[in-house]
Amino acid sequence: MTAILDEQLIDDRETTPESLYLRWERQNWSTQDLAMAADRPAWQALRPFLYQELKAALVELAVGEVAVARLLTPLVYAAPTQAAQFYLSSQLVDESRHSIFFLGYLRAVEGATEPPHAYALRCRAEASAATVELFDAYLLEQTERVRRDPDDRDAWYAAVTTYHVVAEGALALVVLRSVAEAVRRCGQLPVLAEGLRNVIRDESRHVGFGVWAMRHAVDNGRRQLVGDQVLDAIPYVVHVLVGPERRNPSALPMVVRARGRQLRDQWDTARDALLRRVRAAGLDDVDAQVTEVWRAAEERAVADYEDRHGVPHPIRSLN
Repeated sequence: MTAILDEQLIDDRETTPESLYLRWERQNWSTQDLAMAADRPAWQALRPFLYQELKAALVELAVGEVAVARLLTPLVYAAPTQAAQFYLSSQLVDESRHSIFFLGYLRAVEGATEPPHAYALRCRAEASAATVELFDAYLLEQTERVRRDPDDRDAWYAAVTTYHVVAEGALALVVLRSVAEAVRRCGQLPVLAEGLRNVIRDESRHVGFGVWAMRHAVDNGRRQLVGDQVLDAIPYVVHVLVGPERRNPSALPMVVRARGRQLRDQWDTARDALLRRVRAAGLDDVDAQVTEVWRAAEERAVADYEDRHGVPHPIRSLN
């Protein structure tokens, strides 16, 4: 069974904070039910390239989840409705649970002995600079604006747009689905596969809330605000997605072209996901701008890769 992403939930105009909270009650899960160490023999036997890809992705996901578990608190406190506050409180539980899952899984299969907080610091040191910039600088700055003035509705809608729609809807969900597909093809990591299905289901609710919040902003005269915020956030998310710090491990033309096709598909999927969220929120008029800004951000990140490594990016093999 592949990972579950409920697009209908995300795009449905009937989705509300109340319905999302009730869905959270029905879909709850526990990390204690996952025997994470059971995957260790298969994890240790992975082919080197797959091992490196999966570990790097899980480290990035762990760092992102730990960060948002901390950054979400001001958005809970400053939510514009009680229903939104109740829902966001449930999401705070999700983010903490996701952090515990990714950190716990990595510690179990890697055989790490340091305590969780020390392992979290190690993961942060291994994460890309782009990931740290997105969560510990850009998103932190936005949630800090809300913390300093909880009555600043513009700040709240801008932060939710970045967090739920761009970072979770265009980045996290696409990365999670890519990892889940790689794990499915591998067929040897059932505990990781189950945990990823649970996380992806949770993220569908989070993105659904973000689309609701953007729609609510549009209906209350903030169309320009949230549209501009989407465009402002795109370069940060694309930089993480492209990952210019990570060099392609092979120079074989056939492998490079295959990698280029894989990346092209992933980037296009992320862009198209963001376009769907924006349209569902009632911002059809920014489609062309989203596409233009996305492409420009891709080109800058690819150029950064080529400057760093002195070789063409695999995506160039498709030209």
